[in-house]
Amino acid sequence: MRTWLKRLILLLMVGIVITMLWDQRHKIALLSNNNLRIQGDWYRIEGEFKGVDRYRFSERIISLNNDEWGSYELRKNTEIEIMVRGQLDTYHLEFPDDDNMVWSVRSKGELVPRVRWQR
Repeated sequence: MRTWLKRLILLLMVGIVITMLWDQRHKIALLSNNNLRIQGDWYRIEGEFKGVDRYRFSERIISLNNDEWGSYELRKNTEIEIMVRGQLDTYHLEFPDDDNMVWSVRSKGELVPRVRWQR
């Protein structure tokens, strides 16, 4: 009887863990998806024009014209930390479509775009 009770408790605990993970599946998938989406070559938008300098995002390193420029780390589904020349900045990360990326900051309760990127 005790063995049966232990097994029942173990199965209930496993069921609870599976349920919790299942509820978080969209957040986990989105984080993985944004990590894949950011990889590759991007050009910073200056004014309304695409810049000439190529930034490559790869394995948490940002290269500018093949020289290491900084690093990045995804913190949440839509939050990215950027380290450039010893300065750490945190941005809200958004992909309006596959060829555009926007980094925004929160100001007075609103998201204000700071850096725009295009493939």
